Amino acid sequence: VVTSDGLVNAYQPDNGASLWKNKLDEAITAGVNGGDGIVVVGTDEGGIIALSSDTGEQVWKQQLSSQVAAISAVADGMLVARSGDGYLYGLDKATGKTRWKVLREAPALSLHSQNVPVLEQGVVIAGLDNGRLIMLSQKKGEVLWEKTIAQSSGRSELERMVDIDGRLDLKDGIVHAVTYNGKIAAVDARKGQVQWRQDASSPNGL
Repeated sequence: VVTSDGLVNAYQPDNGASLWKNKLDEAITAGVNGGDGIVVVGTDEGGIIALSSDTGEQVWKQQLSSQVAAISAVADGMLVARSGDGYLYGLDKATGKTRWKVLREAPALSLHSQNVPVLEQGVVIAGLDNGRLIMLSQKKGEVLWEKTIAQSSGRSELERMVDIDGRLDLKDGIVHAVTYNGKIAAVDARKGQVQWRQDASSPNGL
């Protein structure tokens, strides 16, 4: 677990005993996530910091373009981070180096959070602040499909917010996603085809 002022604590899961702690001199805005030997957090100044899950010592630090809003779990030697200015970064798990980045600009007004990307079977799935769901290839960041879950509508910027910020659900080849002020939908992950939509609103996901 991590506090907003940078204290990272690791605990034994079966009895709660403290394993290690590391006080980072950073304001933390994303995490904890990671896996495969590292614990990863993101900072207000756009840093990604990876710590050893065994000792808590820093393994690497990478600088992104702006405040880090969400970080994925590790899969196949990579993780994906999202920055507040709309970039998705594919990062090398061992070094933190950027393998690719994709920009999807946010609307004028959006919720102050972002959806945690899902990495599975060689693809990355993420919900965007404009109500769209996107699938990328994990290896190169190529856009495989992009689908609108909810259309922005209303007279005010507040009414037009349709962020997909909460947790996505991927099971049996179907992605379920819900937007703020909009819809819940099921999407065929292989084809990017919407199976169904219903009215719903949630910033927290599924």
